[in-house]
Amino acid sequence: MRIVPLQSEHIRSLYALYCDSIATVPHARLVPTFERFAAELLVPHSRGGLYEPPLHAEMLVSEANDAVTACAALVRRRHEGSERASVTALFFRDAADGAYVLRAAEALVEDELLEAYPAAHGVSPIRAYNAGWDGLSDRLPGVSGLLARFGYTPYHRELHLELTALPATPPPVPAGVRIDDRAVAAGSAERAVDGWLGDERIGECWYCQLDALSDAPGAPQTGYITWLHVEPRARRRGVARALLGTALQRLILRGCDQVWLTTAADNWAAQQLYASYGFGVVDASVSLRKLRSL
Repeated sequence: MRIVPLQSEHIRSLYALYCDSIATVPHARLVPTFERFAAELLVPHSRGGLYEPPLHAEMLVSEANDAVTACAALVRRRHEGSERASVTALFFRDAADGAYVLRAAEALVEDELLEAYPAAHGVSPIRAYNAGWDGLSDRLPGVSGLLARFGYTPYHRELHLELTALPATPPPVPAGVRIDDRAVAAGSAERAVDGWLGDERIGECWYCQLDALSDAPGAPQTGYITWLHVEPRARRRGVARALLGTALQRLILRGCDQVWLTTAADNWAAQQLYASYGFGVVDASVSLRKLRSL
């Protein structure tokens, strides 16, 4: 067994390994096509979409008898003004192969703190939506078990929710509140529904269609709520419900018949709101880290 640099001849085998690995993950239905997978691994800075690419991304490939047995994505990303090393993907046929490539990835990093599947979207070399690259699904216990044996411990959990019965009409807007719509940024696929009280913005809900992140069939018909926030002084007045409901109506008009989102597992208020709309939890994911001084 040996670690080799990523080559174009590896891509077909890596794609098969990737697809086989995440076949049971509910939110990995919108996997990138082989063409996008190949383009983004071989020319990583060609990607676009909602998220910027990581500062540096490296794929480590394990071979045995000229066959690909495992791979890992090692990236550097910005976090609170500094750089941080993270393993954002780990795919393998056998746990021994996974351990071999993970050990090789760790050997390239001198940082005291290492992350695995960090609690941040878009830091992987592949542009996708929770398709095995951002957040480690509970449906991949072999990967979490291997990371645990290497000393990684959980520090964040996210719930993955889905709504398939979209509401026919939006909820009423609270008295005195004005709602409007805007692009998040010039040229961005994301839009925002804003709530205003006079001249003060008191809340916002960002949304998009998932073809901004995936070229998989069905992505244009799948909406994604990327951000929902209401200022503390304006909460418990129905503002969040009105913003979310308006965003869902915008997605319906764009042809969406289902909507996905994620929320922190301890965000109880948000979970209550989403459940009242009919969102159901279909998966959960974990983010891990390892302190080498321990």
